[in-house]
Amino acid sequence: MHVSRLNLSHFRNHALIDVELTSEPTVFYGVNGSGKTNLLEAISFFTPGRGLRSVKLGALSQFDQSNSWAASITLDGNVRLASSLVGDKRLNKIHGESVKSTNAFSEWLSVHWLTPDQDRLFIDSSKVRRRFLDRMVYSYDPLHSDRLMDYETVVKERMALLYKTPDDRWLSLLESKMAELAVAIAFARNDLLVRLELAAQDLCPFFPKFKCTHTGDIESNLLEKKAIEWEDWLKDQWRNSRSRDREAHMTHIGVHRSDFGVIHPKKGAGDTCSTGEQKILLMGVVFAFLKNRLEWDDKLIVMLFDECVSHFDFHHRVVLFEQIRLLHDAKTNKGSFHAFMTGTDKDLFLPLNGHAAFYHVAPSLIQKG
Repeated sequence: MHVSRLNLSHFRNHALIDVELTSEPTVFYGVNGSGKTNLLEAISFFTPGRGLRSVKLGALSQFDQSNSWAASITLDGNVRLASSLVGDKRLNKIHGESVKSTNAFSEWLSVHWLTPDQDRLFIDSSKVRRRFLDRMVYSYDPLHSDRLMDYETVVKERMALLYKTPDDRWLSLLESKMAELAVAIAFARNDLLVRLELAAQDLCPFFPKFKCTHTGDIESNLLEKKAIEWEDWLKDQWRNSRSRDREAHMTHIGVHRSDFGVIHPKKGAGDTCSTGEQKILLMGVVFAFLKNRLEWDDKLIVMLFDECVSHFDFHHRVVLFEQIRLLHDAKTNKGSFHAFMTGTDKDLFLPLNGHAAFYHVAPSLIQKG
């Protein structure tokens, strides 16, 4: 399965786009401002969330169309997924039939992305790394997103109650719920990191066989206790820190403060590596995730690589493209893989000649070749 057609109407700088796509890896190239990333962004809206730029939906409209845009993709020529905004109402359809939310698209495909902003992942805030990690976890465990939202809600409820006359019984109930959610979140994150380490061993040799770190109040020693034991431990900690949390106006302990990192086998922690080495590590994490996912998930996996060749010399680009080809053609894949890449110069993608489909992009115009 692959994305066989992309249609856009009044989306960003594209008034109207209708382009047929092949099953090969897809390269969009063109000058800065031509709208290459906008094409990837449109595809990114066929997964839960606010897309690869994380913007308000109204901001996607072309300047002369107030709060209105439409996007659709066709899979293998017969499965049509559509999403649009009319006024302030988001509409999602499959085969022309309305569905409640973008969650319904997950039955057909899973969309992921890597953008230049994420090149700073290992030196950015722990919040950014958690968001990056949780998006991957969600693809394995759809309930993970609900747990995160429920956990955040209960944390806020507990803090609100601490500001009032504390009700010990109600606080205990909230802390019990927090503990249950927190432990489930921590174990789900840890399970993904184990998957990534194992999958990294089978990537092409260019990508380092990295190790993952998982740090936090319970994460650092997560497997030393059973889930129920960690729940009891967290409840005790929150009960004993009520006064401290109330005075500081924050919850000091919990999975909302955890972090993860990647260790290069020769260079050490990711945040101490050079810019190029950090990008290689990040690519390794992404490819490990994709490899593991393709081996068990029978859906279409779409990966959006925006400006993926930045910081890479010719040799590094060759290896990068070879890994994309390996994922695309792997006989062990249970699912199918469609990679999209963007760049300013077609020549940057020369190693993919004969193995990818190239499209020159200009505002509201895409030409193959």
